[in-house]
Amino acid sequence: MVDPPSPPVLLQFRPPAAEGGDPIEVDPTILQNMIDLRKNVENISRQVRNWLKKGKAEKMFTKGKYSK
Repeated sequence: MVDPPSPPVLLQFRPPAAEGGDPIEVDPTILQNMIDLRKNVENISRQVRNWLKKGKAEKMFTKGKYSK
């Protein structure tokens, strides 16, 4: 017989004392996804800044692969 899956371990975060309130529980998978998303956005921002410095941004978005 297969054991039922165990519930995910939730991480608890306490809001700053000034805000009061109950601890916030977050699923670690969601937290990791948020971290990965932030890294992706930072990488895209870095790439666009590089294109802007090199004068390529306008061409990339008007004639390049991102011009849809």
